[in-house]
Amino acid sequence: MKNAMKHAMKNNVRKVVSGVVGRSVSAIAILILGTTVSHSTFAQVGATAEAKMEAKSGSKAKGTVMFEETAAGLKVSYDLSGLAKSSKLGFHIHEKGDCGGKDAKAAGKHYKEIAPTGGTSTDNPQKYAGDLPEIDSDAQGVAKGSFEISQVSLKKDHPIEGLALIIHGGPDDVTKKSAPRIACGIIKSM
Repeated sequence: MKNAMKHAMKNNVRKVVSGVVGRSVSAIAILILGTTVSHSTFAQVGATAEAKMEAKSGSKAKGTVMFEETAAGLKVSYDLSGLAKSSKLGFHIHEKGDCGGKDAKAAGKHYKEIAPTGGTSTDNPQKYAGDLPEIDSDAQGVAKGSFEISQVSLKKDHPIEGLALIIHGGPDDVTKKSAPRIACGIIKSM
C-alpha cells in the first residue's frame, strides 16, 4: 500500500509539474507572439511624413501638410496660405508621385478606387482612398487644421508615401469636373 501511495504521489507531482510547465510555456509563447503581433500591428504608429505644397496653375498657394500614423489611422495636419479667400477647396491624394507641369496633371487621377460609387470629401460616400475632407480658407486665404482618416496609411494598407497631394481651386462637386489643381506636394517620410 505504501508503494502504491508513493507511486500515485509521484504521478500527481508529475502531472502538476507538467501542467505548470505546460502553462508556463503557453504563457511564454503568448507573450512572445503577443509582442510580435503588437509590434507588427503598431510598427507604423508615430511614423511621420510631410508634403511641401507648391503653387500650380498660376496660384500663390503654398504650405505644409503633415501626416502622422496613430492607433486610429492617419492624422493629417495642414498649414496653408495663398488660397482663395473664404473658400471651400478640394483636397486629395493622387495616384502618382509627380507634381510635374504647370497644372500638376502629372499627378494623375485620385488615388485608388475602393468603392464603385460615391464622391469626394466627407459630405459624400467615399469612392477613392485618396479622398480627403475639403479644407476651408479664412478671410486672409489661410487654412490651418487637422483631421484623422482611416482609409490610407503611410506604408501599409493603401500606402500613400511617395504620392502627390493636390489642393483644388474649388469645392468638391461630384456632378462637375474637378476645379483646377492650385497646389501640389509629394508625401515624403521624415
